[in-house]
Amino acid sequence: MILVILVALLGGGLWGGWRDTQSKYYVGVTPDGTIAVFQGIPGTIAGFDLSTVNYLSNTRLDDLTPVAQDKVKEGIPAGSQQEARAQLDNLASLYVLPLCPTAPPSSTVTPTGSPDPNGAVVPSDSPTPGATTPTGNLPTGPPECRQAGR
Repeated sequence: MILVILVALLGGGLWGGWRDTQSKYYVGVTPDGTIAVFQGIPGTIAGFDLSTVNYLSNTRLDDLTPVAQDKVKEGIPAGSQQEARAQLDNLASLYVLPLCPTAPPSSTVTPTGSPDPNGAVVPSDSPTPGATTPTGNLPTGPPECRQAGR
């Protein structure tokens, strides 16, 4: 009889603990790097995940600012599913890095000039019409930006 009571208490405790974890939500990151709302709590016990993806966003972890990335990696707790979705929307609207500007294709200047009396070409300071000047190493935007098409 004592064994039955102990098993019932243990089973009831496990069930109650599982129910409690499943009433919680958080914003986190999936293994493939997508930001999502999870139902449960972050972590695993004995190889079992304590959470499941409840809503998958279109935002990737790499799209966020470094500070926001750290917070999402830790898991941002929420009191309800609606609160978690609101936090996800907040991340997507306020903490997504701007797109990096694209650099124009590099080109070269074709030296032009006029022949001197000996037949050699004397370069001029102006490029040939239609030719472009070298771009060198143009800045590609702020150090914190994301590439388009990701």
